[in-house]
Amino acid sequence: MHTTHDLIELAKQTLAVRHQLTLPMSDYRCAKLMDIGERNFSNWRKGRTGISLEFATRFAEATNLTPEYVLACLEHERATSPAVRSILESIALRFTDQGTRASILLAALFVFAFLNPLTSEAKSLQVTPMGQSIETGFLYIMRS
Repeated sequence: MHTTHDLIELAKQTLAVRHQLTLPMSDYRCAKLMDIGERNFSNWRKGRTGISLEFATRFAEATNLTPEYVLACLEHERATSPAVRSILESIALRFTDQGTRASILLAALFVFAFLNPLTSEAKSLQVTPMGQSIETGFLYIMRS
């Protein structure tokens, strides 16, 4: 599960790649790209406040995570009851796209590797998670 600090760092990395900026990206630049006030960002970074639910969708968009997963992570971090934390962790795991991406990748590799006729030329396969678009993300499979 991602913490507030994890979400901020992931947003900075993802936005830097998306906008072709050099790393490390400053918190100020990340806040501006996400249309979030610098003070909010600073308070989250320092642990003074947690990311409010109204900003969850912005973090989901910035990090390429599902909004449901981000919401569950944020609430998990705020929850004090172990039972509630356990439920939120279970919810987050259902909405994480990591398992979905891995399943899609394995299925695509199987179909590509075993159902296509063998050729001596390299082939490429674009891997895109369900419901999301990736500007760059090719997997090259070469056979000899």
